[in-house]
Amino acid sequence: MIDITSKQLEEKIQNKDSFIVMFQSVVCEKCQTQRGILDYHNLEIFGVECDDNPDEIITKFGVDIVPHIRVYHFGNPIWDKEDAIGPLDLEIVKTHEKSIKTKL
Repeated sequence: MIDITSKQLEEKIQNKDSFIVMFQSVVCEKCQTQRGILDYHNLEIFGVECDDNPDEIITKFGVDIVPHIRVYHFGNPIWDKEDAIGPLDLEIVKTHEKSIKTKL
């Protein structure tokens, strides 16, 4: 996972990039478990820490539950998953990640 700031996330959205992001917290056990699973599968996902500015994350990105994974396609959110992902969700994330890589 590649850690980025909320400002960097905003730039990726404004640039109309396609990418996957996980909103997370260092005090969230589910987030740490989720991060470990995603890292294990060697997926190229960006991680945004929500602890420093939770109000900003809620206001700008509409995220109020972590972990929260979102897929962006050309700067637009096309898939969201709140809370921990299951096996089917993981396959969806893998499919999106593969699709993003082939379009780069």
